[in-house]
This record gives sequence, C-alpha cells and structure tokens, in this order.
Amino acid sequence: MRLRRRIWAAAVLAALLCPGTAAGASNPFLPGNAPAPRVVRNLSGVSVLAHWQRALQSRMTALMDISTPAAVGTLTLVAGIYGVVHALGPGHQKTLLAGLVLSQGATLGQAATAAFLTAALHAGSSIVLIGGTALALERASLTAFERGRELIQRGAALALVALALGMLVRRVREAAHRRRHRLEAGHDASTCPVCSRMERAREKGASPWGAVVAGGIVPCPGAALLLLLGISAGHLGLGVLAVLALSLGMGVTLFAVEMGAMGVRRGLIPLGKGDPRRGDRIRTVLEVGGSLLVLAFAVLLAF
Repeated sequence: MRLRRRIWAAAVLAALLCPGTAAGASNPFLPGNAPAPRVVRNLSGVSVLAHWQRALQSRMTALMDISTPAAVGTLTLVAGIYGVVHALGPGHQKTLLAGLVLSQGATLGQAATAAFLTAALHAGSSIVLIGGTALALERASLTAFERGRELIQRGAALALVALALGMLVRRVREAAHRRRHRLEAGHDASTCPVCSRMERAREKGASPWGAVVAGGIVPCPGAALLLLLGISAGHLGLGVLAVLALSLGMGVTLFAVEMGAMGVRRGLIPLGKGDPRRGDRIRTVLEVGGSLLVLAFAVLLAF
C-alpha cells in the first residue's frame, strides 16, 4: 500500500511538472490578439483547464463592473479559484520549486513560504510592470508589458542558471565524496574534515531564496490580464484586489506541488536504510536529479 501511494504521488507530480511538446497559444499581449489567458492547447487535460479559465475570466469581467460589497467578495473568491486553475497549467515555477525540494528537502514552513512568495512575486511584478508602463506612457501598453516581461525573464533566467549550476556542482561533488568514502573501509563521516566542511557548506548554501526570487519575479500574464480588466472597467482597485487573490490561489497550487515533492523524497529516503549503497544511490538521484530539474527550468526560461 505504501509503495502504491509513493508511485501514485510520483506520477501526479510528474504529470504536473511535465511541460509536454505542444506549442503555446498566441500571446495575448501582442497587438491584434484578444486578451485571453495564455494556455497550451494540445496537452491532455489542458483543454478542460482552458475551459475553466475562460469561464472564470468571463465571470470576473462581469464582476469588474460592479462595486457592491457582495460583488467584490465574489470577485475575490473567483479570482482565487482562477489562480488555482491558472497555476495548474504548464509553467508557473512548479518545476523550480519541486526541484529545490527534491534536491535539498524543506520543512513545511519553508515550503509554504517559498510557494506563496513565488506566487506573490509572480503576480506582483505584473502590477509593477503594468503600473510603470502606465505612468511612463500615460496608458497601459500591452506591447510595452510584453517587452518588459521578456527583459525581466531573460535576466532572471541567467541568474537562475548560475545558481542552478552552483547547486549542481555541489551536489555532484558531495555524491562523489560519499561514494569514495563508501568504498573506503573504516571511514567515519563524523571525524572526516572534508565531510564536516561539506556539511557546513551545505547548511550555509542550502537557502533556496535566491532561486525562488529569481524564478518568481517573472511577471505573470494572467495577473496582468486581471489588472487590465480592472483598468478597462475603471476600477483599478478591483484589478489589484483580483491580482492579490490570484496570487493566493497560485500559492495553493505551488504548495501542493511542493508537498508532492516532499512526499516523494520522504518516501524514497527510508528505502535506503540498512543498505548504505542503495541509500547513497537514492540520495544522489534525488539531490543531483533535483538540481538538474532546476537547471533545466532555468535554461527553458531563458528561451
């Protein structure tokens, strides 16, 4: 039963993280395209998500024209649900967060902080970018938003590539050192100065916040869409409120993905107890594999 649960958790996590081979839909922020959520059309199950997003978007568009307390409360709820559904689609830093958790583990508090900080940055940067272009051009320019988003994404991706490479090098060196000592008779990790130095370096460099910030500051088109709906309806405050609710919804989905990665890690680590060789292999696969996931995400983000 436990093995079945582990396999199921790994399968769900892989399905959420797999970007697939389908091409993206037309960019809603380029001239001539309707301001619809960016989704991937051809993946199995994504058409259902696209349908939900369109339905929720239509509901929010109608609610933006009403400023009664009941309508504002409904808009907040719908925007939060929209954030959950929106983050289930490809992207939205799920691969980054799962790779970090698989590579170095995380406490429940760290996972929650990383998820909601990523969502807040992902949505909040859209507010800053839309607001900045509106102040500079005296109007909310979709083309300016997209250009600014591409610049931010490229810079964030380069920073994330550097961080991921550093993480990968550390994990590979640690794995090689563990293997070398495993082959040496009588080795005691508690008295090995190299092991002690590596453990101190691990504790010092284990912070995921640099990667979280680098991945999270890329503006979210869905958040920009909600803000623009509010501006077009003459209710900027409602647009900002909807974006905040959206970020909470996205945080819920990101946290669920992290919990899945934590479950996979905690389910696999005990399998190595009693067999140092197998335990070392499991740890190496998790730590090096997680680092490779982060690196792959960073590289894809750059293009």
